[in-house]
Amino acid sequence: MVSLYSPRKGPVSEGWDPYMLVHHIDKNRGNNSLENLKLVNPTCHVKEHGKEWGNK
Repeated sequence: MVSLYSPRKGPVSEGWDPYMLVHHIDKNRGNNSLENLKLVNPTCHVKEHGKEWGNK
């Protein structure tokens, strides 16, 4: 399994959810290269964005 909060360790986050989201590792929605995309569940997606979305 991949670390929950480390987008560079693999293409998929830990955990399971009925749906997954595409996370842009560099946070640039215009950069859709496969190396910049990671599938995450909604909880991990919020954690990936941290303080920019008001999370600790």
